[in-house]
Amino acid sequence: MPTFKVLAEEYLAASNKRSLKDDRSKLANILIPVWKTRKIDSFQKKDITSLLKSRTSAGNAPSTVNRLVLPQINSLRAYFLCF
Repeated sequence: MPTFKVLAEEYLAASNKRSLKDDRSKLANILIPVWKTRKIDSFQKKDITSLLKSRTSAGNAPSTVNRLVLPQINSLRAYFLCF
């Protein structure tokens, strides 16, 4: 099973979305630093909830956290399920 960082890099390489630059930035600045060495099959819902709570506790509004984090997680999840 690949790590989160490997999957994120594969997703970015395969993506042709218009928002690719934005996706790359959010992954590099928010998600990869937290989960880079985690194996994809080890993720649970509580891991995502924990990340959302930590970002909110750091001073981000919940709506900002949802807008910044959830679309990338959903895109990666969809990409991973294609295999």
